Amino acid sequence: MLDTLTIWGTPEKIVEKINNTIKNVKINSIIFSVPFGIYDSIEKNLKLIKEKVIPYIY
Repeated sequence: MLDTLTIWGTPEKIVEKINNTIKNVKINSIIFSVPFGIYDSIEKNLKLIKEKVIPYIY
């Protein structure tokens, strides 16, 4: 059983890693952690996740 997995990288790599994990492991939830990101603003980092990551997770 896997309790926690940390994924980081560019938005494209994050999407790739999340989708690969979903294919191979039963996932109950995904949690995005802030303030990690490329911007100084939490709001900009959340917008990046909203626009560049979440829409591409299947």
